[in-house]
Amino acid sequence: ATERILYERYLNKTGANTSSQLLMFPHNCSFSAADSEILSELIPEMKNIGFEINALGKNSFVVSAIPADMQESETEPTVEQMIADYKCNLMQKNATKNETVALAMARRLSTKNGKNLQQEEMQHIIAELFTCSVPDLSPSGKKIMTIMNENDLTEKLR
Repeated sequence: ATERILYERYLNKTGANTSSQLLMFPHNCSFSAADSEILSELIPEMKNIGFEINALGKNSFVVSAIPADMQESETEPTVEQMIADYKCNLMQKNATKNETVALAMARRLSTKNGKNLQQEEMQHIIAELFTCSVPDLSPSGKKIMTIMNENDLTEKLR
């Protein structure tokens, strides 16, 4: 559910309404030549959701700002996830760069299975889920929930 919520949130962000947090100590990242090329292609879309990434030189980049709702420790794993997702989508040819970036962010930052949540947190997630355009499916197409009427429930219990 949180993956769907975050996916739609990041997909609908634009540079004008994006909150970033500047990093006190920017992260230097190095990638293979192929991954560096992909990251260079994704920089405009990543900027739209709050990243500030600049090329330093041959296959090296500096990340000086990240989305406001992201933990600094997630910086490199999230960038790596975006590159991996983009490679996967290149093979499938079915997602835009914006969708790839939004999905990678959502996957990386969503609440993980098995995490204990407080009642208020669960209620907040459910309320946010029902504001999504597709509340019953995850971005990858997995069922999040099923709405059942009383007859369906009675049938299942038999």
